[in-house]
Amino acid sequence: MKPIFVCFCAGCGQVCDEIQPEGGQPRWISAHTYVTKYGLRWENLDRSDEVCPACARVFQAAVHHPSEVGVGR
Repeated sequence: MKPIFVCFCAGCGQVCDEIQPEGGQPRWISAHTYVTKYGLRWENLDRSDEVCPACARVFQAAVHHPSEVGVGR
């Protein structure tokens, strides 16, 4: 089987579902749900490390307001 390219969040481990996104928009789901939904095997995934929108917001907050998110205590 040809490898499937997936965006994998380096922060939380979720995968961006771009094959059949619900509502027409790519959605970040658990990696287990992704491989189960499409009947894939881990070795079929060609992973690209990215950051999902939720983790990006946390990282952004940590940069701008480190004491509010518990960084540097």
